[in-house]
Amino acid sequence: MTTVTSKHKRTTTGNLSA
Repeated sequence: MTTVTSKHKRTTTGNLSA
């Protein structure tokens, strides 16, 4: 999941925050 976050931190941040 860390690799995906690096690619699109914005998109992943929304999911992680939720």
